[in-house]
Amino acid sequence: MATLTRFVPTGPASASAFRVLGNAIVTLVKAVARWYTNRRQARLLLEMDDRMLSDIGLTRGDVRAALRTAGTIPPLERLRLIAVENRATARALAADRLNRSRRNPGRAPHLAGV
Repeated sequence: MATLTRFVPTGPASASAFRVLGNAIVTLVKAVARWYTNRRQARLLLEMDDRMLSDIGLTRGDVRAALRTAGTIPPLERLRLIAVENRATARALAADRLNRSRRNPGRAPHLAGV
Protein backbone atom coordinates (compact mmCIF):
# COMPACT_ATOMS: atom_id res chain seq x y z
CA MET A 1 0.00 0.00 0.00
CA ALA A 2 1.38 3.34 -0.97
CA THR A 3 1.23 6.19 1.45
CA LEU A 4 0.73 9.73 0.33
CA THR A 5 2.86 12.36 1.90
CA ARG A 6 1.98 15.98 1.73
CA PHE A 7 4.58 18.21 0.23
CA VAL A 8 4.94 21.45 2.19
CA PRO A 9 7.53 23.74 0.67
CA THR A 10 10.17 24.96 3.05
CA GLY A 11 13.36 26.86 2.65
CA PRO A 12 14.33 29.99 0.75
CA ALA A 13 12.07 29.37 -2.25
CA SER A 14 8.91 29.19 -0.15
CA ALA A 15 9.93 32.27 1.87
CA SER A 16 10.36 34.18 -1.38
CA ALA A 17 6.94 33.07 -2.61
CA PHE A 18 5.30 34.15 0.65
CA ARG A 19 7.09 37.50 0.45
CA VAL A 20 5.81 38.07 -3.10
CA LEU A 21 2.29 37.10 -2.06
CA GLY A 22 2.48 39.39 0.97
CA ASN A 23 3.67 42.31 -1.15
CA ALA A 24 0.83 41.74 -3.62
CA ILE A 25 -1.74 41.76 -0.80
CA VAL A 26 -0.28 44.96 0.69
CA THR A 27 -0.33 46.63 -2.74
CA LEU A 28 -3.97 45.60 -3.25
CA VAL A 29 -5.02 46.91 0.18
CA LYS A 30 -3.26 50.24 -0.48
CA ALA A 31 -4.99 50.56 -3.87
CA VAL A 32 -8.42 49.89 -2.34
CA ALA A 33 -7.75 52.43 0.44
CA ARG A 34 -6.64 55.04 -2.12
CA TRP A 35 -9.75 54.36 -4.23
CA TYR A 36 -11.99 54.74 -1.17
CA THR A 37 -10.29 58.01 -0.13
CA ASN A 38 -10.60 59.44 -3.65
CA ARG A 39 -14.30 58.55 -3.85
CA ARG A 40 -15.01 60.02 -0.42
CA GLN A 41 -13.28 63.29 -1.29
CA ALA A 42 -15.08 63.46 -4.65
CA ARG A 43 -18.39 62.91 -2.86
CA LEU A 44 -17.56 65.89 -0.63
CA LEU A 45 -16.88 67.97 -3.75
CA LEU A 46 -20.25 66.97 -5.20
CA GLU A 47 -21.94 68.17 -1.99
CA MET A 48 -20.61 71.70 -2.62
CA ASP A 49 -22.84 74.18 -4.41
CA ASP A 50 -21.95 75.45 -7.89
CA ARG A 51 -20.57 78.75 -6.59
CA MET A 52 -18.13 77.00 -4.28
CA LEU A 53 -17.00 74.70 -7.07
CA SER A 54 -16.46 77.64 -9.42
CA ASP A 55 -14.33 79.32 -6.73
CA ILE A 56 -11.87 76.46 -7.02
CA GLY A 57 -12.15 76.35 -10.81
CA LEU A 58 -14.39 73.31 -11.21
CA THR A 59 -17.89 72.45 -12.31
CA ARG A 60 -20.11 69.62 -11.16
CA GLY A 61 -19.58 68.04 -14.59
CA ASP A 62 -15.80 68.14 -14.11
CA VAL A 63 -16.12 66.14 -10.89
CA ARG A 64 -18.46 63.57 -12.46
CA ALA A 65 -16.23 63.23 -15.52
CA ALA A 66 -13.14 62.68 -13.38
CA LEU A 67 -14.93 59.91 -11.49
CA ARG A 68 -16.11 58.21 -14.70
CA THR A 69 -12.76 58.12 -16.44
CA ALA A 70 -10.54 55.18 -15.70
CA GLY A 71 -6.83 55.39 -16.05
CA THR A 72 -3.57 55.75 -14.27
CA ILE A 73 -4.29 59.28 -13.02
CA PRO A 74 -6.37 59.29 -9.81
CA PRO A 75 -9.63 61.29 -9.98
CA LEU A 76 -8.48 64.03 -7.59
CA GLU A 77 -5.26 64.56 -9.52
CA ARG A 78 -7.31 64.74 -12.72
CA LEU A 79 -9.54 67.35 -11.05
CA ARG A 80 -6.50 69.40 -10.07
CA LEU A 81 -5.38 69.41 -13.70
CA ILE A 82 -8.86 70.35 -14.89
CA ALA A 83 -9.01 73.25 -12.42
CA VAL A 84 -5.64 74.55 -13.63
CA GLU A 85 -6.80 74.32 -17.26
CA ASN A 86 -10.09 76.08 -16.44
CA ARG A 87 -8.27 78.93 -14.67
CA ALA A 88 -5.83 79.32 -17.57
CA THR A 89 -8.74 79.45 -20.01
CA ALA A 90 -10.54 82.06 -17.90
CA ARG A 91 -7.38 84.19 -17.74
CA ALA A 92 -6.88 83.94 -21.50
CA LEU A 93 -10.48 84.95 -22.17
CA ALA A 94 -10.21 87.90 -19.76
CA ALA A 95 -6.98 89.05 -21.42
CA ASP A 96 -8.60 88.72 -24.84
CA ARG A 97 -11.59 90.81 -23.73
CA LEU A 98 -9.23 93.44 -22.30
CA ASN A 99 -7.23 93.59 -25.55
CA ARG A 100 -10.42 93.91 -27.59
CA SER A 101 -11.70 96.72 -25.39
CA ARG A 102 -8.39 98.57 -25.79
CA ARG A 103 -8.66 98.25 -29.57
CA ASN A 104 -12.26 99.48 -29.54
CA PRO A 105 -12.34 102.10 -26.76
CA GLY A 106 -15.86 103.29 -27.60
CA ARG A 107 -17.44 99.88 -26.97
CA ALA A 108 -18.11 98.23 -23.66
CA PRO A 109 -15.75 95.28 -22.95
CA HIS A 110 -18.59 92.77 -22.92
CA LEU A 111 -19.68 93.94 -26.39
CA ALA A 112 -16.18 94.01 -27.91
CA GLY A 113 -16.63 90.64 -29.61
CA VAL A 114 -20.04 91.49 -31.08
